Amino acid sequence: GVVNTIWTFAAMLKTASATVDASLFYYKLEFLGIGYGPALWLVISIAYVGKDRLLTRRVLAVLGGISVMFVALIIVNPRNLMITEPVLIPVQGIMAFEHSFPPLFTVYIAWQYGLLTFSLLLLARGIVNGSVPNWPTLVAMLTVGIPLLTNTLKIFGIYHPSGGGINVTPAASTIAIGILAFTFVQYRIFDLIPVGRDQATEEMKDGYILVDKDGTIVDANPSARSLLIGISRLVHLF
Repeated sequence: GVVNTIWTFAAMLKTASATVDASLFYYKLEFLGIGYGPALWLVISIAYVGKDRLLTRRVLAVLGGISVMFVALIIVNPRNLMITEPVLIPVQGIMAFEHSFPPLFTVYIAWQYGLLTFSLLLLARGIVNGSVPNWPTLVAMLTVGIPLLTNTLKIFGIYHPSGGGINVTPAASTIAIGILAFTFVQYRIFDLIPVGRDQATEEMKDGYILVDKDGTIVDANPSARSLLIGISRLVHLF
């Protein structure tokens, strides 16, 4: 919510600005919000589906470090490394801010898209293996998917032609997050999500096995894996 608030507020100020310099300043400010959003969303998605054992210090350091690096490069923009040819173009009575994409900025966009796509895949897998509730998780996927789709249309020039015009992605994200917040409160998701499950089951001496509707094992803790390996060896002996 805080991330999206910074993004949306900066985007509004950017749109209201009458000079390139002012628009560029607020455009950079947007990344103080959106710059860390995908990494945070991935961390939340990993915890939500109960895979928080993946959130090691090294993983968190990589996610945070790369995000901070890109945001710093955008704000400082040394030798126009991230933002080039900033301009204001008239669109329906409003001056819209646009700029060219240097190679490193394209890499940054790909990094952000990769994090969000991985988040969507994690949530989808959680639905498939039954580790998370279906309806709220679908809403969470829409919360990521709607802004991602909107921004993709903008980048590829599907709206507006050639990509020029007001970017409605912050507004789409705000609406999606509002729906997500309502859904989480309505369904009391924080009472149900398996945050911290891995840390508990990994230390359990009792075996824990999760199977899907076809009887296929989709998850097991170390105690259960040891038991299964032992059974497998006995079967092979006989």
